[in-house]
Amino acid sequence: MEFPQRFEIPIRYIQAHYEPDDRLCIALIKRHGEQSAIRQEFMEAREICKPKYQARLRAVNAQGADVYLSVNTIVPGRRNRTKADIDQVRHLYVDVDERGVEVVRAILTSDLPKPSAVIESSRDRFQVLWSVDGFGKDQAEAAVRSIAARFDADQSVWDCARVLRLPGFRNTKRQEPFYARIIPGDRSAHILTPKDFPTFPAFERTVAVFKGNAVSGHSQSEKDWAFALRSLERGISPAVIAQDIEAFRTGNKQNPHRYAERTVEKAVHVHERQRGVLLHRGVNEEVMNKRENLKPAAQLSTDQLAAETRELHGLYEQLKERYEQASPSERPAVRQEMTPIVDRERELRQEHAGRLKPELTRDRPPEPEMGYSR
Repeated sequence: MEFPQRFEIPIRYIQAHYEPDDRLCIALIKRHGEQSAIRQEFMEAREICKPKYQARLRAVNAQGADVYLSVNTIVPGRRNRTKADIDQVRHLYVDVDERGVEVVRAILTSDLPKPSAVIESSRDRFQVLWSVDGFGKDQAEAAVRSIAARFDADQSVWDCARVLRLPGFRNTKRQEPFYARIIPGDRSAHILTPKDFPTFPAFERTVAVFKGNAVSGHSQSEKDWAFALRSLERGISPAVIAQDIEAFRTGNKQNPHRYAERTVEKAVHVHERQRGVLLHRGVNEEVMNKRENLKPAAQLSTDQLAAETRELHGLYEQLKERYEQASPSERPAVRQEMTPIVDRERELRQEHAGRLKPELTRDRPPEPEMGYSR
């Protein structure tokens, strides 16, 4: 029995990008408004390519389920899709939703190696993949984030446990009927290694270990909310926290993306109320940025001077930690937030040098890269 040519698209794609015994995840996502029903099926690549299973995928796709395939392989015997369940990194990838044609063209003409595949997942939206070997999971995620940041692709899609659309199946998310398709062109037929890529900027951030069962006697939602609040207190971006929760809860939540967003939104609200600090806008505007609302340094009593000095020190250290965790593109904004703190500290020192502790009467050496001294 011969398949129509379009039926062979997913089979040829899988055969070109995976080994026959690679254990993969097929994710079937059926949307009902804002709710989604997700079914995950785990099997070897050779089993996915069998005509009977392909016929089943076409049937569920015709009934309104989108068909996704894991970017990387799953540890044999595992029935979940988290970072811990990933066995081998098979691909680097980027997801391009905005200015699709322009971004893909920039990638193809850059110093990056030629991609192994470019998939148009819906009209002018693309997935770009490189077949790789020799990447660790953390290294692969840092590389994906670097590529996305460099070319202004979707920076919220970077985890190694990700699933992407399988070409040859209909995209049911959009009203316009569209079958995900492979864009022809000059593609790499080689398995690439880290040395084939230009040096990636390091994405260094410290994240609390996320253990779903860390708090005995609380619901899963409460544990996730507590994790989000702890991360916010450490200065980690809400967007990054949401990505961590979504990646961890994929497989046991119907809509992990929306679940993660709601969880972080609640945590941000509580954090702002507790701290009196506006996240993303830096320190409290009434205290620091609206200079006219601050008492002149000469009018401060000893107690007021001590209290404000402690507050300034805490705010500076908080922003310093955020700076160290920020990406290169985020650091200028953090430095800008430091400006009113540094200026106010200097004003207090100049006016009250004799009333401050000796270590606060002089500027510290400039912080490396930060460009500020205290």
